[in-house]
Amino acid sequence: MISTRPSTMVLGAFVWCLILAGNTSDAWAGASFQGIGQLPGYNFSQATGVSGDGRVVVGYAKDGSAINVEAFRWSMVEGIVGIGDLPGGEQLPGGAFFSQAHGVSGDGSVIVGVSKSSAGWEAFRWTAASGMVGLGVPPGTDTSSQARAVSADGFIIVGERRSGSAGEAFRWTEATGMVGLGDLPGGLFASQASGVSSDGSIVVGQGCANTDYFAVRWQDGGIAALPNPPHPNSGAARALDVSDDGATVVGTYYLEDYDIACYWHNGVFHDLLDGGMLGGRAYAVSNDGTVIVGHGNNPYAAFIWDETNGLRSLESVLVNEYGMDLSGWQLAEGTGISDDKLTIVGTGYHFGVPEAWIATLPEPARGCPSRS
Repeated sequence: MISTRPSTMVLGAFVWCLILAGNTSDAWAGASFQGIGQLPGYNFSQATGVSGDGRVVVGYAKDGSAINVEAFRWSMVEGIVGIGDLPGGEQLPGGAFFSQAHGVSGDGSVIVGVSKSSAGWEAFRWTAASGMVGLGVPPGTDTSSQARAVSADGFIIVGERRSGSAGEAFRWTEATGMVGLGDLPGGLFASQASGVSSDGSIVVGQGCANTDYFAVRWQDGGIAALPNPPHPNSGAARALDVSDDGATVVGTYYLEDYDIACYWHNGVFHDLLDGGMLGGRAYAVSNDGTVIVGHGNNPYAAFIWDETNGLRSLESVLVNEYGMDLSGWQLAEGTGISDDKLTIVGTGYHFGVPEAWIATLPEPARGCPSRS
């Protein structure tokens, strides 16, 4: 990872390559887009992330009444498969159960999230060998935990645990169990972790100080607040993902009844407001910090950002620059991007029905500039 932003970003290189190639269809042969479908008995699927190698999509499905919610794993070979819930989930009213997948390891073998168990709302870790295993909840009543993200090797999990009105971000390993990460001084003790670097050394999320909420970063046992937006009446900033070296953090903040997408690079705050869109949330950033995906507010649509092109409609980019057929689709949000920046996942409306999707961009044609 370089210490400053490169002057030419990946999508800028792709566009330049198109000019050099002179034939759009030849240059981008192999570009693909598809919905990942629905679990049997469900009519809603939402993608929350993609493995680093771009082969596995995770998320959750809902039925028509939204009573049953189930985490899923999708791959090209197996399609969409539900991964169940923790024991005790059937105690929900009507015998329904609940699970959501929020994070996935680099090779797709480990999935983390939250499920209803006999202990309450509980963070889980899933593998094909062991199935869904609960990570525990704090002692006492009115307690819960949920996992938000996992390191590339699947052994470090981050999220938040709650006891009553107090909440705290945690970092979990098999050896240590859940270890609280603390909060900013002077607050309500209401921190939460939402993202982690590939090696697990850097965690990002939200902290509270003097009733104000800040995007925060944990590293080397310490917590630091990222600069709040320089706008009057803004607040409740939250970090959602981080690049491998920690230099680029993406997230959102609240301003005048809207969530506004943003990022921090080397500790400097930046809005994502350009390109004719009002960015709502930046959900994911590429490992090298050069490409960001999320959703906009005006309109509510998936966006993609790079320094060269700024904030753009992802749907327009896929159709106009890659020739993808998105007939019947409206892309609502981009929620994950693979390590090589060639696979993007998210959720949209397919003939009006919410469905997760995956878009795969081709390698640049021979003679094109490097993606890195």
